[in-house]
Amino acid sequence: MMTRPARPAAAGALPDRGRPLMKLELTVAEVAALIDGRVEGAGERRLAALRAPERAGPEDLVVLFRAAAEGCAAGCLVLGPDDPATANASRSLIRVARPEAALDILAARGQPPAPAPGRHPSAVVADDARVAPDASLGPHSVVAAGAQVGPRSRLGPGAVLGAGAVLGADCDLRAHAVVEHGCVLGDRVVLHAGAVVGADGFGYRQDDGRLLKSPQVGAVRVGDDVELGAGATIDRGRLEDTVIGAGCKLDNQVHVAHNCQLGEGCALAAQVGLSGGVSVGAGVLMGGRSGVADGLSVGAGAVLGGGAVAFQDVPAGAYLLGYPARDHRAFKREVLSLRRLPDLIARLRSEARGT
Repeated sequence: MMTRPARPAAAGALPDRGRPLMKLELTVAEVAALIDGRVEGAGERRLAALRAPERAGPEDLVVLFRAAAEGCAAGCLVLGPDDPATANASRSLIRVARPEAALDILAARGQPPAPAPGRHPSAVVADDARVAPDASLGPHSVVAAGAQVGPRSRLGPGAVLGAGAVLGADCDLRAHAVVEHGCVLGDRVVLHAGAVVGADGFGYRQDDGRLLKSPQVGAVRVGDDVELGAGATIDRGRLEDTVIGAGCKLDNQVHVAHNCQLGEGCALAAQVGLSGGVSVGAGVLMGGRSGVADGLSVGAGAVLGGGAVAFQDVPAGAYLLGYPARDHRAFKREVLSLRRLPDLIARLRSEARGT
């Protein structure tokens, strides 16, 4: 006899305290030493786990950088130097310069350990490939002919490094990430699951009503400290290379088309799309599902808000919103004007009736 599944919790109801963000088993003083903090109150208090503020109890640590300390039941709070809170018999404080950085330090301790160097028996490595002795090749990973894997780099399950491709030091290719032939990645590059670097660009030509594929003979060059989210795709160039500058961070499902050039330190949120040949200056920020049309340039430091699509060049430092993208002040004026339309229409109708 089948049983009815348990009714889900009501919207907004919190489950029990559940799994902690991270187990600690440290004293307040030991935590403070890890994050370069100053203790207020009892330093010998033992902390069992790092938790979110709303689920914390007397044995837990909470890092606060947006929420207020009042009402939080944690036994220890990590706070900024000037945040209003006081230590007492049931609560210690740790003051740090930047709580966000402290949280990163603590969270890093909870990351799974890196796989040990070596090759899984099912890994496939070409005879002429060069793999650093301290690299790690996971199950069913592939290193094709002439490819190079740098020191301490890792290929997860099913990851593929194509013929002649180069992977720098300390890189991490997660499950089923692919670097196609001839592409070059710098050091400390991370490709999350399913990311693809070097697929063919969308290059076709019309011939008597048919679409014929144009060979894509460029590659992709990725600078140091770049991170590509799950399912992100970077197409290879038509003749010259597509380039992703050092320090760029691309979210899940971002698409960069053939021959794009990204300057250093750009951040592209989920589902951003760059058409072919777009040039993006350093430090550009692009919100989710924003985009840039073919062959345009985006100046350094520009910001495109979520959903904004540029159909003309974007000046350096500009802040654009909307479709088509325009200056954020103009966009906000238009939105406010649209909100006033119903009242304006009602007034005009009233005047037309002579009332």
